[in-house]
Amino acid sequence: MWIVAGLSDSLTSLDPTLDIPIDSMVSEVREVSGRSDEFHLHEVWSPGAGVKLKKAHLATWYMGAKPPTRPTGNPTPPTDPAPYAQPTESSSQTKSQSLVFASIPKYDRRHDLSGVHFRITSINDTRAHKSRYDPKTRRELFTGFFGEVWEVLRKEMNFTYSIRTPDDGEFGAEANGSWTGLIGDLHGGRADVIVAYLSRTYSRAQAVDYSSVLVKFSYRIFARPPERSSLSWTSYTRPFSLGLWVSLFLAMVLLGILFWAVALWYRRQEERSKSPSNRLQRFKDWQSDASMVMWAALTQQGWTITPEVSILRAVFWIAYMVGVVVVAAYSATLVSFLTVQADDLPFDSLADIQRIGKHRLGILKGSVLEEFFKNQNFKQYLNSLILPYPDTLAKSYKELRAQALKDSDFAYVGTYEIQRLDSVGACTFRSARQHLLFNDGSLGWPKGSQYIQIFDHFISRLRESGLLQKLLLDWFPDSYYSCPDQPVVALGLKQVFTAFVMLGCGILASVIFLCCERSVFQFHYYPRTIYRNA
Repeated sequence: MWIVAGLSDSLTSLDPTLDIPIDSMVSEVREVSGRSDEFHLHEVWSPGAGVKLKKAHLATWYMGAKPPTRPTGNPTPPTDPAPYAQPTESSSQTKSQSLVFASIPKYDRRHDLSGVHFRITSINDTRAHKSRYDPKTRRELFTGFFGEVWEVLRKEMNFTYSIRTPDDGEFGAEANGSWTGLIGDLHGGRADVIVAYLSRTYSRAQAVDYSSVLVKFSYRIFARPPERSSLSWTSYTRPFSLGLWVSLFLAMVLLGILFWAVALWYRRQEERSKSPSNRLQRFKDWQSDASMVMWAALTQQGWTITPEVSILRAVFWIAYMVGVVVVAAYSATLVSFLTVQADDLPFDSLADIQRIGKHRLGILKGSVLEEFFKNQNFKQYLNSLILPYPDTLAKSYKELRAQALKDSDFAYVGTYEIQRLDSVGACTFRSARQHLLFNDGSLGWPKGSQYIQIFDHFISRLRESGLLQKLLLDWFPDSYYSCPDQPVVALGLKQVFTAFVMLGCGILASVIFLCCERSVFQFHYYPRTIYRNA
């Protein structure tokens, strides 16, 4: 803090164009007229380069035993430009003097930025930040979430602004020691502040200073679900996982062995009996048909003959009840799989895309994503999914979406909260379930800018009042776009193709077995018949 004393007149009169940054603490001491024991401290600052100095009351210094009592109806001294505040416990005072500070916060006293003009650099984005010229007001209008926040700050602090867009249309990435896009405008002196969704990265933090966080977004991978145009060979096996199919097979085998063992035991009991009954042949039949009996029980087909002993009936009943549950679950799942159009993506992560090997990945050029993929942990995906293709680095999400609409093998990375707010992002595209990146969005200032603290002060006010959250929900509501109900798709050959293949294989196998049996019959029996007749 700098204190200037002994001047014949105020700094604002002696040198009104003196450049004193708005975030500095320069004060001048002025003696109260007619009183030798009371002095005022006035803080002095300049709202901006070329703008006249302004001053405000900072504190009052009383040299007497105690400060004079102010009238109740007039608590502010006529010479004080800020409301008078009685001494508090934090005031520096002794028996002979006291220092009473103004109760208004520093940047509330300095809120008036009249005469300051900011050159904004931004990129048009429908919901985040978009500018257009209004012929009625004859100036650029700033809309979107960041635009409305900036307009609120403009009304609060009385500054003016103009808007430009970077020539390359990028957010900003470092290349060969220089910066592109928004950050390049800031470094090149073409802009004073970045008003856009400027994500935070380590390298950017070395080039610009960020404001307080305005919004938090997450990034996911988006793509158009593949069309079900090819014939499916797994239509009738998809309802159950491989592990469940193996478990059912083992259960049928084990139950068949148990049924066979019980029938064998009863058969031998009958054979050892002195007077075998007519049940011996039936036990032989149960033993030879054990596997088919269990198959019939599990598939709910039943059997023509009821087992005569309780143990065989119990095994058959267990298999039948297991079959009731399995068939019900399989039928319900099969109907869903055949009639409901599957729209899930075949991948959930970058590793899945790389493993599948047929997709390419699009990102915004000069965005936080480009720096993200240049990280050592993700560089393999940059080299395999992005750089080998000419259409994966785009300047806007509009380009990325257009490419993804044409090609289901083209995926792109986008902000989940924004992409799901319209019909294309919510209904045409699907997102991978795994979040790729979480990031904060802020304003960007040149390194060491004098305006960072005052803007952070008023952004905090917007956050505390709830206005920031209201603006956020206006532009990025929690409820995403509601897609219309999908029409019921009639079953076609591609859904039941496997069943016809199995039917054809069964017919072919039957014909082959019939021919084989006929050949065997002719070979074994036909020559004997000729010999006997001869």
